[in-house]
Amino acid sequence: MYKKQSNWVIPDKDLRDKTCQVIIQTIVPVYRSYMQNYGPLVEQDPSASKYAKYTAQSLEKMFNSLFHPKPAKQGSFKARQPSGKFNNGVVNQYQTSPTAVK
Repeated sequence: MYKKQSNWVIPDKDLRDKTCQVIIQTIVPVYRSYMQNYGPLVEQDPSASKYAKYTAQSLEKMFNSLFHPKPAKQGSFKARQPSGKFNNGVVNQYQTSPTAVK
């Protein structure tokens, strides 16, 4: 879930914060309970890191980082090639301010 939604953005700060809190209040207590009950069993498994990658605190931190706007790269674009595929490109890396002509 995190990987997919980490690219989503909620521009409204209040809505973003409330959404993150609902996710945290829904998932973290259940995960914490699971880890308290089954964590010791999972840790005995030789491949435990495959099953228990996160602590409850790290999940909470991850969920709090969801839906934030990402810094945009200025001047980037995607150019369509004759094959129909897109390539990344950069145009006008340096910003100029318009000048008034009288």
